[in-house]
Amino acid sequence: MLKKFVLLFIVVICICGFLFASYNSANALYRASDRISTSWPSTGANHIFEFRNVNEIPAGGKIVLDFDDDFMIPNEMDLSDIDFTVADNSSGPYVDRQLATTSSIVDDGIAIATTTRMIEIHLNSSDGVLARRYMRIIVGNQAVYGSVGTRNIINPAVVGSYHINARIYNSGNNYLEAASIIIAVVDPVGMSTYSKTRYLGASPVGWLNFGTTQTIMSMTTNYPARCRYATASGTPYSSMTESFNYASTTAYYFNHTVILDDLVNGGDYYYYVRCTDQFGVRDIVNDCFYSSASTTPYFTASGVPVTYLECVDYYIPFSISGQAGEGGGVDDGEGGDDPEETDSGTSHGGGTGTGSGGGGGGGVGSAPSMYLPYPPPPGAPGVVFTGWAYPGKEVVFLQDGVEQGRVLAKPDASFSAYVEELVRGVYTFGIWSEDSLKRRSSTFSTTFWLEANTQTTISDIILTPTISVTNSAVTAGQMLEVSGQTVPESNVEAWLYPEKNIKVLDLEIVKKIGLSSKNGDWSLYLDTKDLDDGAYLVKARTTINGKGTSDFGKILKISIGAAPIVKESVCSGADLNLDGKVNLTDFSILLYHWGGSNECADQNHDGIVNLTDFSIMMFHWTG
Repeated sequence: MLKKFVLLFIVVICICGFLFASYNSANALYRASDRISTSWPSTGANHIFEFRNVNEIPAGGKIVLDFDDDFMIPNEMDLSDIDFTVADNSSGPYVDRQLATTSSIVDDGIAIATTTRMIEIHLNSSDGVLARRYMRIIVGNQAVYGSVGTRNIINPAVVGSYHINARIYNSGNNYLEAASIIIAVVDPVGMSTYSKTRYLGASPVGWLNFGTTQTIMSMTTNYPARCRYATASGTPYSSMTESFNYASTTAYYFNHTVILDDLVNGGDYYYYVRCTDQFGVRDIVNDCFYSSASTTPYFTASGVPVTYLECVDYYIPFSISGQAGEGGGVDDGEGGDDPEETDSGTSHGGGTGTGSGGGGGGGVGSAPSMYLPYPPPPGAPGVVFTGWAYPGKEVVFLQDGVEQGRVLAKPDASFSAYVEELVRGVYTFGIWSEDSLKRRSSTFSTTFWLEANTQTTISDIILTPTISVTNSAVTAGQMLEVSGQTVPESNVEAWLYPEKNIKVLDLEIVKKIGLSSKNGDWSLYLDTKDLDDGAYLVKARTTINGKGTSDFGKILKISIGAAPIVKESVCSGADLNLDGKVNLTDFSILLYHWGGSNECADQNHDGIVNLTDFSIMMFHWTG
């Protein structure tokens, strides 16, 4: 009866396998577990073993995984199907150990016995595993370090519970610790993955301020889709001519936006949206969710707000206020005071007129609000930026390529800044910094529409780590030292990969993860012993646990077993921030130096940054 209950619990909670470890003595590994990708009988499965040791495993020791006889280890399985990583705490980062067919001074050796169903990891002769460390062993095609695995261990053919024993020995083959892990093999259970399609998050709704001539219409679907809209209900998707803006002509999206132009004061706008999914299914009934703050027809006759309806057309209505604030003219009339002449620094009248009395346009009138049904939000619009750069260093802020100011990052590298007094419109902001050795980050760039009288916050910005190499030309087998500066005590990941015009495969990338110091310095050593001679690229990125990961920063070129890399011209190919792409960030930098003689922005080196350099940038544009 107990066995049936356990199996039922497994089926209901997770098909991928329920597991636990038994501990019989003081010499037991603890927190031992095995996550398997499938628990179906006679099916190949990935195994992710995790455990923590009590005692130190000395150099030359070994770890043994001993499977029940009912498992089948393929004869072709080799070290490419195994990853072995170690971490100081359960949340990581887990650092990969180098594996080979036999152990050496730097490599751990892998021995696979298919007849006795055992996998042994023999630690190298220089590095053991300290006590109370977290170990993770991946067996199967989820192993990716060095090369990608292609083979899995086959589950037993009969439904039931099975043991996998993990044992640890010292260099003298003396037993240290062990754990017995139990997994359950169960028959597959049919489960539906059906989910009702939904439209939600319509914007804008209700009334927009007087003077609004442009807005962003947006919505969200709970499935990848491409959406169109019309101004008449019941229009089939195939007959709709207006589409949301998408970065690709073939991809499908969850978020959908489009800029609507030529809006007029007093205008009422009604849009009906339909979508098609990636399988070509369109004009179907969806669950449609609306904001209870919306206006008619989202209220019942008794005034109760309606937030959910079934629909084919997703209805997005809004209106523009037909009246300005007190004294506000819309033509050449006499509007409110000039914003710079008022005591409060804001316009008394929301007029957009071109006459001398037209007011500041973006100001909020002091008279009772005419922006029905909601009063205008108080204060001038602005943008708040928060994030991390380098400890104690200046952070530079650009608006449309022009520097707006600088702030000093705190000792933990965090910063915050506020750009204020912005009128309604589209802005491109850029942020960069230099570390203690004057190495510059890539420029963080973001472009968005700022509505009048609103405040936008851009948070969790992580500037790219700076990077340099001690030697741009190394011989095959030589360790490549890569270093730089970033956020203190954050995770840094460096990639080394061949320079080529086609896609680089994951198995061609040498990856290394490490922790930066308390002052933000970091250093990693990348092994080149298995790499062919030629030109390579190296780059790095930073991860802050619970916050996010930065973009990759500046890309450096190195050579392995070949002539040193010939230094290219400064910022060749219009990549002004050296991130491997030519996009709006580089355009912002070009604008910042327009008319000057900056060596990087002056692409044709004629002594001035002008339209010729812009043309060169367009030629190399990647987006």
